[in-house]
Amino acid sequence: MASSKPRKCSSLRCRLQFPILTQTKQTTSDTDYIANRLLKNTGKATWIAGTTFLILVVPLIIEMDREQQP
Repeated sequence: MASSKPRKCSSLRCRLQFPILTQTKQTTSDTDYIANRLLKNTGKATWIAGTTFLILVVPLIIEMDREQQP
């Protein structure tokens, strides 16, 4: 019975025949790494901004609202 698995290309000759595949895989890997780092750092920045807003700005808004009430 014949195997239906695709043949893997692991020889040097095969890799030299398709340099665009190697370059595409590397570019995809780099893009994935950058996207993950960006999401991680954006999440940290969002947490810092949100916490700062709650601690500094919300009490200010509440106090300004109290001053405006008769």
